[in-house]
Amino acid sequence: ATSGYDYPSRNQVVRNFDAAAGNMGMWFAGNEGDPVLASQSGTVLYSGNGLPEYGNLIMIRHSDNYITAYAHNSQLLVKEGEQVQLGQRIASMGSSGQTNQVGLEFQVRLNGNPIDPRAVLG
Repeated sequence: ATSGYDYPSRNQVVRNFDAAAGNMGMWFAGNEGDPVLASQSGTVLYSGNGLPEYGNLIMIRHSDNYITAYAHNSQLLVKEGEQVQLGQRIASMGSSGQTNQVGLEFQVRLNGNPIDPRAVLG
């Protein structure tokens, strides 16, 4: 397994990955404006709100066929094509998209398929 990915938030995890239950990522609790950090260095693949379910969404491509996704932000701080560094603040937590709570939905995808983020988190 690849490791060296950091948690994108220091806040409490309130829900873990559970594909059977439809949870394709980890949920972090938070307050509006809490920092969202890049889990690993990479290139911003997507930064926008074109997927209503996820609200303000950032996706970062990493060198090893992995993509990380950060959903429901209130503010996006990086643009598509930008290089980001591990631990860089990329967004502010919010409740955009299909959620009624402030928080961060964090997904890790390997070759396009969601995997349990705990498999790569250091």
